Amino acid sequence: MRTQGPPASANGPDRLPAHPPPRHHERAPSLGGSDRGSSPAGPRFFQRDDERLPSMHGTPGPAAAPGGQPPPSNKAAEARRKAEREREERQETILQADFARACRVSNRARVERALQDQCLSGNKTLLDDCLQRIEESGLSHFLVLLRDQQPLRFGGLYGFDLTAGKVRILTATAAGLPPILQPDVIKEGGFLKYDVGAKQFRPVEVRSFGPTVDGAIARGGSRMGSASRTARR
Repeated sequence: MRTQGPPASANGPDRLPAHPPPRHHERAPSLGGSDRGSSPAGPRFFQRDDERLPSMHGTPGPAAAPGGQPPPSNKAAEARRKAEREREERQETILQADFARACRVSNRARVERALQDQCLSGNKTLLDDCLQRIEESGLSHFLVLLRDQQPLRFGGLYGFDLTAGKVRILTATAAGLPPILQPDVIKEGGFLKYDVGAKQFRPVEVRSFGPTVDGAIARGGSRMGSASRTARR
């Protein structure tokens, strides 16, 4: 008895279903997942710019400082401190050189004329006291300190002491004057040279005591004490 086999396929009897041959011109799926139409869940080997990448050793790099700027290194901070120290040392060297030159250049005649013609012309007692102090000091360079008032008023007389390396007070008429004068006590733009011919002080473009300085205006001079009494040093 003849048995009936499975029904014939549409492709013909005893033939397996046909599969279309591979087409070599088809584009293979992208490994990076960057092609359009690729699955968002697929693997990606390249991260976007806004994603944090691991370092070469597999650990995150140093975090950025607030504002997106990298934190300053200790070497950079130390270099800035060293540069600042060197700048201050150069400035101090310049100031010392100016002071030494001033001590070798006498301005006694100009200062005495400033006291006689401008500062103390109406106060003979105080004028004589200042001239005596100049004579007794044995110094060659002097400075008249003026109080910041209008008109400028005499505050004290200082001498440049090269041995001590200081501008020290000789006599004063105002309370609160420092015994040793420092440049930071002087008002900005307050260094002066006395013009003998014009009988007035004129500003000089310096920032410290030097050979061209005959007078200076003190900061806060209006708050100094009364000039009714002379304080001798």
